[in-house]
Amino acid sequence: MLETYIRFFPKRYECPHCGKTTLPQLRWCEPRCHHTIAYENHVLLQLINSTTYDVSIIVHLSEDEVEGIVKRRISTSVNWDLIKKIELLGMDEISRKKDN
Repeated sequence: MLETYIRFFPKRYECPHCGKTTLPQLRWCEPRCHHTIAYENHVLLQLINSTTYDVSIIVHLSEDEVEGIVKRRISTSVNWDLIKKIELLGMDEISRKKDN
């Protein structure tokens, strides 16, 4: 498989009045992120039934980069106001002792 990398350097704009610089907001890339949203979704799919270490080897990123993608893309809280009704609730029991 041939790997393809695209490096993109967005044009930086400077305000002529205050001198502050800004970057354009791109719909396919989060601000201050080094990867596109599509690529981050690809990395997340690789994590199904795998560890961050395994995925980091597959996609040639560090474990920290993979963990950063997980932290950015997966919410750790639930907005219960958006959930009207729970149709099906699955529960899993974790045993503290073997064979219990």
